[in-house]
Amino acid sequence: MSSTALIPAILLAACSVALIGYLLWSIFGSLFSGGLGWAYRQKLARKERALAAADVLIKNGSFLEALPILKEAFLFDQVPRNPVLIEGISHHHLSIVSRLIAISERTSSHIPNLAVVEDLLSTRSQLQRTLFEALEAKKSLKRRRKEKKELPQWALAEYENKAKETLDRLETNRKSLNNKLAEIFSALASAPSSQEVTYH
Repeated sequence: MSSTALIPAILLAACSVALIGYLLWSIFGSLFSGGLGWAYRQKLARKERALAAADVLIKNGSFLEALPILKEAFLFDQVPRNPVLIEGISHHHLSIVSRLIAISERTSSHIPNLAVVEDLLSTRSQLQRTLFEALEAKKSLKRRRKEKKELPQWALAEYENKAKETLDRLETNRKSLNNKLAEIFSALASAPSSQEVTYH
């Protein structure tokens, strides 16, 4: 085989290796990224299965049965410290909100505080990214200190304070979300019969 003919084969092999590496990282990366890792990924998977179950009920018009499942599908009790999981949970939460909107439209009911909840969810994702960055910076500083590199005395304390402040803001955000979501679920559950509106 000529060297010219080998080039496409080499490029294809390199692309295949890169793709396999990406897939492996997507599946197993959380095992090696610190934070809650694999356990959190499994919990998110269970919440996603619950969302799929709620989809079946919504499709059948069983909105009252779907609402408690959707309520439990949110995941605020832990804070992911992995960028892949942060994006995954953000997408999951937006998917739940889209189901609530669908129920609202199909029952001609109003969702209170929808814009507020969407803003709180967006803020939560950003705070989680900020926390991840602060913790990564803190780990980097600790590694440099072990390597006997000179560091400003205030640097480590600054990132520790930033992480603590962000965790406090995430807790406030969680409480606000729970309060606003409780209002939404209450409004949808008390909609006239919570059954699909049929026009004749």
